[in-house]
Amino acid sequence: MADPSVGVRMCRQVSRIDELLRLSGMCLLSFVLSACSGSSGGSDTGDQINSQAGGTEIGDAACSVADINRWVDESMRDTYLYYDQVPVVDLAAYTDPSVLVRDLRVQPDIYSSVVDQAGDEELISNSSVTRFGFWLQTASDDKQRFASISGNSPMDNAGIQRGDELIAINSVPIDDITDDQWREFVVGEEGEELTAVFTVKSGTLDAQDFTVTKATYTESTVPVYGTYAQTSNSVGYMKVTAFRGTTTDEIDVAIEQLADAGISELILDLRYNGGGFTSVARQLASQLVGSAFAGEVYSRRVFNDKYSNFNRDFTLEPQTLNLDLSRVVVLTTGDTASASETLINGLSPLIDVVVVGARTEGKPFTSVAQDYCGKRLNAMSTITTNGSDESVLGGIVPICEVADDFLTPTDSVSDPLAGAALTYIQSGRCTPVLSKLQLSEDRRG
Repeated sequence: MADPSVGVRMCRQVSRIDELLRLSGMCLLSFVLSACSGSSGGSDTGDQINSQAGGTEIGDAACSVADINRWVDESMRDTYLYYDQVPVVDLAAYTDPSVLVRDLRVQPDIYSSVVDQAGDEELISNSSVTRFGFWLQTASDDKQRFASISGNSPMDNAGIQRGDELIAINSVPIDDITDDQWREFVVGEEGEELTAVFTVKSGTLDAQDFTVTKATYTESTVPVYGTYAQTSNSVGYMKVTAFRGTTTDEIDVAIEQLADAGISELILDLRYNGGGFTSVARQLASQLVGSAFAGEVYSRRVFNDKYSNFNRDFTLEPQTLNLDLSRVVVLTTGDTASASETLINGLSPLIDVVVVGARTEGKPFTSVAQDYCGKRLNAMSTITTNGSDESVLGGIVPICEVADDFLTPTDSVSDPLAGAALTYIQSGRCTPVLSKLQLSEDRRG
């Protein structure tokens, strides 16, 4: 694997993670607004929506399957953006509320979901997950490679890196692993302690076995930041993988160092960022542009007609740590979604935002998280636009279309996206697509 330090002066935010676990006054409401993709959480408004849904009926035991199903159904007909189009289904036919909500969703919503409340709060507030900590993809050389390794994860601690090739798990060749074996080797049962042997090949080295145990860990959401030495440190790089409760402090550490370095350009890597707290993304946007843009409209949020009194504009706010940039180059893939897209879209009317990579997912919705009997319903309940009333529906199209190849560290000058961004900053030109687009299904663990 290429050495990520060649030509790049980067800081890897791992050893200081314990110092960064301070949360700043977060309140959990029974209904909270979020722009998460797949999970929900923090509030960007502090407003509470008083839904009319809930309450057991005679004959239904509290928190029984029938009770929870009825709660999901009533809630989707209340705060949901498309409440008046929700289909009528036989609630008695469903034993899993997560399946029910999928059948109640209305296109183009593919995001509304039911998840475990406690696990969701641990993820969004404390970045606490129980995984091996990897994302596997078929790379441009048709080999199964780690597209991403979560910071602080068991895989990260084992020394496995992005771009390494996965040969086998538990001696079964990766191309031969069935879905059942994947569930047995990687997914496991809830709360199960799982250990697997990963056979991994790094660069030209011989394949090596790594025995790794799945564990609960606090994921670093700003794992890499720093400056490029070959640009006289005027170009900074910051990778943000999610916007969670712990991300604010991590971003502050990175912004302070980048400001001290005196950068005039920034490559903001959001290629795997599926969203999170919209308020955290808005804080980062404020820090990127500085106090000169304080008070400018960053986003607009519109509810259904039953809750239109909650419609609101969100503005950029003064921050202590700022970069005062007039341009930012953002790296994206099809997995860049939700709060990440809102950040790109929100800044676009204000400064020059250059998008390098692939079209983003196109998720203009935010959710109203409703909690009941240990379950959390993330009903998509608003449409979000920027100050020019533009949404991200259909995805944000990059100026420079470049495909990720997973072969080098994301901050390396050899990385297709980061390299194309540097070329654009230095010459104003886009490089051609450097690798073929990936159509294979990814696997995570």
